[in-house]
Amino acid sequence: MDQFKLKQSNETLQSYFANVENERFQNALYGHWSVEKVDGNEYVTPQSFCWLYCWANTGMGSDRTKKTAEIVFNNAFDFSFQQVDSDRLHYLARKLRYKKLLNQQEKNQLLKLIS
Repeated sequence: MDQFKLKQSNETLQSYFANVENERFQNALYGHWSVEKVDGNEYVTPQSFCWLYCWANTGMGSDRTKKTAEIVFNNAFDFSFQQVDSDRLHYLARKLRYKKLLNQQEKNQLLKLIS
């Protein structure tokens, strides 16, 4: 698993992202949300997945940001935040979200936690 397929187009997701009223989130969005088109589908890196997951998990202390990021997450992927949320995933996502490259073991750990 090198990428996560988006459920909706990135263009559609941008309208959800715009609803996240958090300056730190908005400033980080373009540096951490990396979308690639392959054969007509759009994908994000595991790091992008982890970045958004962390925002949906904590909202950086803001319940409003957390809830709005969770809505984005639920619209981005084929599974909901509630389906995958766990302390283990949060720990791993925090560890992986800013890494340049993930090794196969890290990818496997992530896949196991969301399956």
